[in-house]
Amino acid sequence: MIRPDGGKYTEAAWYEEREIPTNLIYCWNCDENESECMWSEYTSGTDALVIRSTVGRLKECFSSTSSEVRIGLVNYGDHDGLNDPKFFEAFWENEAPPARLNPWYLPRYLKRLDFAYEKEIRATVHVNREDQPIDPGYNLTIGLTGICMLIESIHMHPNATTDQRMQLKSLLDQYGFCDIPLQPSTLR
Repeated sequence: MIRPDGGKYTEAAWYEEREIPTNLIYCWNCDENESECMWSEYTSGTDALVIRSTVGRLKECFSSTSSEVRIGLVNYGDHDGLNDPKFFEAFWENEAPPARLNPWYLPRYLKRLDFAYEKEIRATVHVNREDQPIDPGYNLTIGLTGICMLIESIHMHPNATTDQRMQLKSLLDQYGFCDIPLQPSTLR
Protein backbone atom coordinates (compact mmCIF):
# COMPACT_ATOMS: atom_id res chain seq x y z
CA MET A 1 0.00 0.00 0.00
CA ILE A 2 1.13 3.53 -0.74
CA ARG A 3 1.43 6.17 2.01
CA PRO A 4 -0.12 9.63 1.54
CA ASP A 5 3.46 10.96 1.06
CA GLY A 6 4.06 8.48 -1.81
CA GLY A 7 6.22 6.03 0.21
CA LYS A 8 5.31 2.42 0.84
CA TYR A 9 3.89 0.97 4.05
CA THR A 10 5.52 -2.02 5.62
CA GLU A 11 2.98 -4.60 6.81
CA ALA A 12 3.69 -3.66 10.45
CA ALA A 13 3.35 0.09 9.73
CA TRP A 14 0.07 -0.49 7.84
CA TYR A 15 -1.49 -2.28 10.82
CA GLU A 16 -0.12 0.24 13.31
CA GLU A 17 -1.13 3.39 11.42
CA ARG A 18 -4.13 2.38 9.30
CA GLU A 19 -5.72 -0.86 10.48
CA ILE A 20 -5.59 -0.70 14.28
CA PRO A 21 -7.22 2.76 14.62
CA THR A 22 -10.18 1.62 12.50
CA ASN A 23 -10.94 -1.49 14.55
CA LEU A 24 -12.68 -0.78 17.80
CA ILE A 25 -12.63 -3.25 20.65
CA TYR A 26 -15.28 -3.82 23.32
CA CYS A 27 -14.07 -6.01 26.19
CA TRP A 28 -15.81 -8.19 28.76
CA ASN A 29 -14.62 -10.48 31.53
CA CYS A 30 -16.05 -13.97 31.04
CA ASP A 31 -15.38 -15.39 34.49
CA GLU A 32 -18.39 -17.03 36.11
CA ASN A 33 -17.64 -15.33 39.44
CA GLU A 34 -16.85 -11.83 40.64
CA SER A 35 -13.41 -11.24 42.07
CA GLU A 36 -11.92 -8.59 44.33
CA CYS A 37 -9.09 -8.24 41.81
CA MET A 38 -11.44 -7.24 39.00
CA TRP A 39 -13.40 -4.79 41.16
CA SER A 40 -10.19 -3.09 42.29
CA GLU A 41 -8.54 -3.19 38.86
CA TYR A 42 -11.42 -1.66 36.90
CA THR A 43 -13.39 0.47 39.34
CA SER A 44 -12.55 3.37 41.59
CA GLY A 45 -15.60 3.80 43.80
CA THR A 46 -18.65 2.19 45.32
CA ASP A 47 -20.87 3.65 42.59
CA ALA A 48 -19.46 1.09 40.12
CA LEU A 49 -21.54 -1.81 38.85
CA VAL A 50 -21.21 -4.95 36.78
CA ILE A 51 -23.48 -5.91 33.92
CA ARG A 52 -23.94 -9.67 33.75
CA SER A 53 -24.68 -11.17 30.37
CA THR A 54 -23.95 -14.19 28.18
CA VAL A 55 -22.22 -14.61 24.83
CA GLY A 56 -25.60 -15.47 23.31
CA ARG A 57 -27.08 -12.21 24.62
CA LEU A 58 -24.04 -10.32 23.36
CA LYS A 59 -24.46 -11.76 19.86
CA GLU A 60 -28.20 -11.07 19.89
CA CYS A 61 -27.85 -7.43 20.99
CA PHE A 62 -25.51 -6.74 18.05
CA SER A 63 -27.78 -8.50 15.52
CA SER A 64 -29.69 -5.29 14.75
CA THR A 65 -26.62 -3.14 14.04
CA SER A 66 -25.50 -2.34 10.52
CA SER A 67 -21.86 -3.00 11.48
CA GLU A 68 -20.21 -6.42 11.34
CA VAL A 69 -19.23 -7.39 14.89
CA ARG A 70 -16.71 -10.18 15.48
CA ILE A 71 -16.71 -11.88 18.88
CA GLY A 72 -13.98 -14.10 20.28
CA LEU A 73 -12.02 -15.16 23.33
CA VAL A 74 -8.64 -13.60 23.97
CA ASN A 75 -5.76 -16.06 23.69
CA TYR A 76 -3.18 -15.52 26.44
CA GLY A 77 0.40 -16.70 26.18
CA ASP A 78 3.77 -16.28 24.55
CA HIS A 79 2.95 -15.40 20.96
CA ASP A 80 6.51 -15.07 19.67
CA GLY A 81 6.37 -18.44 17.95
CA LEU A 82 2.74 -18.70 16.89
CA ASN A 83 2.14 -21.90 15.00
CA ASP A 84 -1.52 -22.59 15.69
CA PRO A 85 -3.40 -22.78 12.35
CA LYS A 86 -6.34 -20.76 13.72
CA PHE A 87 -4.07 -17.69 13.77
CA PHE A 88 -3.28 -17.95 10.07
CA GLU A 89 -5.08 -17.21 6.85
CA ALA A 90 -4.04 -18.49 3.45
CA PHE A 91 -4.01 -16.61 0.16
CA TRP A 92 -3.95 -18.57 -3.07
CA GLU A 93 -1.36 -17.08 -5.41
CA ASN A 94 0.01 -19.01 -8.36
CA GLU A 95 -0.15 -22.61 -7.14
CA ALA A 96 1.17 -22.36 -3.58
CA PRO A 97 -1.05 -21.13 -0.74
CA PRO A 98 1.21 -18.77 1.26
CA ALA A 99 -0.03 -18.25 4.80
CA ARG A 100 0.35 -15.26 7.08
CA LEU A 101 -0.91 -14.29 10.50
CA ASN A 102 -4.56 -13.35 10.33
CA PRO A 103 -4.84 -9.58 10.97
CA TRP A 104 -8.17 -10.10 12.76
CA TYR A 105 -6.34 -11.92 15.54
CA LEU A 106 -3.40 -9.55 15.83
CA PRO A 107 -3.56 -7.58 18.06
CA ARG A 108 -7.28 -7.94 18.75
CA TYR A 109 -7.43 -11.41 20.30
CA LEU A 110 -3.91 -12.05 21.58
CA LYS A 111 -2.48 -10.86 24.91
CA ARG A 112 0.51 -11.64 27.05
CA LEU A 113 0.09 -14.36 29.68
CA ASP A 114 0.43 -11.67 32.41
CA PHE A 115 -3.18 -10.66 31.65
CA ALA A 116 -4.75 -14.14 31.79
CA TYR A 117 -6.58 -13.25 35.02
CA GLU A 118 -8.82 -10.98 32.91
CA LYS A 119 -10.46 -13.98 31.15
CA GLU A 120 -11.48 -11.62 28.39
CA ILE A 121 -13.93 -11.93 25.55
CA ARG A 122 -13.87 -9.22 22.91
CA ALA A 123 -16.20 -7.85 20.31
CA THR A 124 -14.49 -5.95 17.50
CA VAL A 125 -15.97 -3.76 14.83
CA HIS A 126 -14.32 -2.07 11.86
CA VAL A 127 -15.16 1.63 11.40
CA ASN A 128 -13.76 3.43 8.37
CA ARG A 129 -11.72 6.52 9.24
CA GLU A 130 -14.21 8.81 7.50
CA ASP A 131 -17.04 7.41 9.65
CA GLN A 132 -15.21 7.93 12.94
CA PRO A 133 -16.13 10.95 15.04
CA ILE A 134 -13.58 13.69 15.65
CA ASP A 135 -13.67 13.05 19.40
CA PRO A 136 -12.29 9.73 20.65
CA GLY A 137 -14.88 7.02 21.12
CA TYR A 138 -17.49 5.40 18.95
CA ASN A 139 -20.97 4.32 19.94
CA LEU A 140 -22.51 1.27 18.37
CA THR A 141 -26.25 1.85 18.56
CA ILE A 142 -28.16 -1.19 19.79
CA GLY A 143 -31.30 0.58 21.02
CA LEU A 144 -33.54 -0.15 23.99
CA THR A 145 -34.31 -3.66 22.77
CA GLY A 146 -30.59 -4.41 22.39
CA ILE A 147 -29.83 -3.13 25.88
CA CYS A 148 -32.59 -5.27 27.39
CA MET A 149 -31.33 -8.24 25.39
CA LEU A 150 -27.73 -7.71 26.54
CA ILE A 151 -28.29 -7.23 30.27
CA GLU A 152 -29.18 -10.35 32.24
CA SER A 153 -28.69 -8.58 35.58
CA ILE A 154 -26.79 -5.73 37.21
CA HIS A 155 -24.57 -6.34 40.23
CA MET A 156 -23.73 -3.53 42.62
CA HIS A 157 -20.24 -2.86 43.99
CA PRO A 158 -19.45 -4.97 47.11
CA ASN A 159 -19.41 -1.79 49.24
CA ALA A 160 -22.40 -0.06 47.62
CA THR A 161 -24.77 1.63 50.03
CA THR A 162 -28.52 1.16 50.28
CA ASP A 163 -28.91 4.73 48.96
CA GLN A 164 -26.84 3.89 45.87
CA ARG A 165 -28.97 0.80 45.27
CA MET A 166 -32.17 2.85 45.57
CA GLN A 167 -30.81 5.53 43.20
CA LEU A 168 -29.88 2.94 40.59
CA LYS A 169 -33.25 1.21 40.92
CA SER A 170 -34.95 4.60 40.45
CA LEU A 171 -32.91 5.30 37.29
CA LEU A 172 -33.67 1.86 35.86
CA ASP A 173 -37.39 2.43 36.46
CA GLN A 174 -37.26 5.98 35.06
CA TYR A 175 -35.67 4.87 31.77
CA GLY A 176 -37.80 1.78 31.23
CA PHE A 177 -35.39 -0.88 32.47
CA CYS A 178 -37.49 -1.94 35.45
CA ASP A 179 -37.40 -5.61 34.39
CA ILE A 180 -33.60 -5.85 34.72
CA PRO A 181 -32.73 -7.54 38.04
CA LEU A 182 -30.54 -5.48 40.37
CA GLN A 183 -28.43 -7.66 42.65
CA PRO A 184 -25.85 -7.14 45.37
CA SER A 185 -22.28 -8.27 44.77
CA THR A 186 -21.59 -11.89 45.58
CA LEU A 187 -18.51 -10.70 47.51
CA ARG A 188 -20.51 -9.04 50.31
